[in-house]
Amino acid sequence: MEEEEILKKARKRVRHIKGFYTHLTVFLCVITFLVIINYMTSPEYWWVVFPAAGWGLTVLGHYFAVFGFFGLQGKDWEERTLQKEIDRIRRKEQLSNVDKDTLQLDDDYLALNQKVKQRSNYNDQDLV
Repeated sequence: MEEEEILKKARKRVRHIKGFYTHLTVFLCVITFLVIINYMTSPEYWWVVFPAAGWGLTVLGHYFAVFGFFGLQGKDWEERTLQKEIDRIRRKEQLSNVDKDTLQLDDDYLALNQKVKQRSNYNDQDLV
């Protein structure tokens, strides 16, 4: 798969996820507003449960469409998850196997850097 196709797929996926979160936010705001109206106008009868239940089922369906059902996310879900875990473990192992000496700066480099700073004819504040 080419990089352009991968980028196109990734952008499409991000748009779907963003769409779900927008849908969820609008749902929560509108239902909160309806609860307030319901409480102020007719607290004895909670009619707000009907639009909340109907719209809530729609949001739930949107969630499953975007993120999938737990364990039922297609034939290759298990393989993709396994590959992600393998990659995560490999990255972790590579970080733990790095020689600690390679992370320290060479003394010669530090000495040279100090000499360069001493020779400068300007203050660091002059550059700001």
